[in-house]
Amino acid sequence: GLVGPGSVSVWDVRRAGEALRFLSRARHVGKVVLSVPGPVTSGSVVVSGGTGALGGLVARRLVQVHGVRSLILVGRQGPDGPGTPETVRDLEALGATVAVEQSLYTVVPRLPITGVVHVGGESPVETGEVVGQLERLAASSPDIEAFAMLGSLEDACYEALIRKLRVTRGLPAVLIAQSGATLSAEENLASFDRLWRGPWPVVVPMRSDVSAPRQRVAVDTRAGRGWAENLTELDADGRRAAVMDLVRTQVAAALGHGSGDQVALERPFKDLGLDSLTAVELRNRLTGVTGVRLPASLVFDHPSPRALATHLLTLLTPPEADPLGSRDGLLTALEGMERTFAVLPEGDDLREAGFLRLEQLVDRLRTDGRRQAVAAGGFDIESASTADILAFIDGELGKNSV
Repeated sequence: GLVGPGSVSVWDVRRAGEALRFLSRARHVGKVVLSVPGPVTSGSVVVSGGTGALGGLVARRLVQVHGVRSLILVGRQGPDGPGTPETVRDLEALGATVAVEQSLYTVVPRLPITGVVHVGGESPVETGEVVGQLERLAASSPDIEAFAMLGSLEDACYEALIRKLRVTRGLPAVLIAQSGATLSAEENLASFDRLWRGPWPVVVPMRSDVSAPRQRVAVDTRAGRGWAENLTELDADGRRAAVMDLVRTQVAAALGHGSGDQVALERPFKDLGLDSLTAVELRNRLTGVTGVRLPASLVFDHPSPRALATHLLTLLTPPEADPLGSRDGLLTALEGMERTFAVLPEGDDLREAGFLRLEQLVDRLRTDGRRQAVAAGGFDIESASTADILAFIDGELGKNSV
C-alpha cells in the first residue's frame, strides 16, 4: 500500500507559547509547525461586502495603512451599486488597482489572492451560502496570508469557518466580533488595524473606562487565607469585582495568556481551550490563592468564568444577616452543605459522620417542635401520632424529674 504524508498541525508563530503547551501535553498527532505570516501586499486582497459603507472604509484602510495595492471589492449590486463608483475612484486616487464583482464565485484575480476580509451584513438566510463561498475561495487560494471576518458572535457559521481554517490550513484567521458597545467608526477601524492579522481566533473590541475607580485585591498565589480575609473588607461590589478579576487572571495564567482581559466571562471553558489538565491546574491555582479546598470537578460543575466566580464568591463570603428570619442565609448554608457532601466519596468517614449528625439534628428539631406545640395548645391524644405521644411522655417525665 501507499504511505501518505503524516499529519501536520500549523500554528502562527505569534502563538508559539500555545503551540509549545499543546506539544508538551502530547495532544498532537504528527508534526507541529510554526508558520511565519508573509506580506499581503504582494497580491490581491478580496473585500467581501466591500461596496457597502463599512466595507468601503475597510478598503481605504487597507490601502492607506497596510499598503495594499490590489483590491477586489465584492457586493451584491456590483460596480453600479450606490456609492460604488465613488469608492473605486477614491481608492484608485490612493494608488490602488480596484476590481468590483457581484459574487465571490466570479472572482478572477489578476494577482494571487493574499488576503480576504469579509464585512458581515448579509441576512441570516444568506449567511450559510456566503460562508460556503468564502470557504471555497480560501481552499482555492494557497497564497492567503490573512483572513478576517467582521461580524457577530451570534453568527456561529463565522466562528466555525474561522476555526476550521486555522486547524486545516494553519491560516491566521480571525473573527472580529461586535461587542454590543457603541464604538465610533475610527475606533472600529483602529481595532481592525490591530486585530485583522492577530494570532487569536475570536476577538471582541471593547472600550475600557480607566477613569472609573475600582476596588481590587492583588492576586498572589501564595496569599492563602490572607486573600480571603482581605476580600471580606470590601463592599459587595468590590468583592464581586475582585473575585471576577481573580478567576480571569488565573484562567489566563493556566492557558498561557498574557492578561485576564483576554478571558470572556460568559464563554464556556471548553471554548476557551481548557482541557482536563488545565482544569486541574486552574483548580490548584485558585486553591493556592483562596485557601479553600476545591474539587477536581470544579470547572465542569461551573463551566464558565462567570459561573465559577459566582460559586467562589458564595464560598468566600459569609451570608449577610437577613432581617426576615435568616431564610436566605439558611438556604445558602444548606446549599453549601449539599455541595460538600457531593464531593465526599461514598464510605468516607467524614461523610458518614456528617449524615449521622444531620439525622440527630433533624430528630431533635422535630421533637422540640412537638414539645412547643403541646406547651402552647395542650395535647390532643385523639389526633396525636405515635411519635407525638412518645414526645409528650418524654416531656412529662422530664418535668417530673426536676
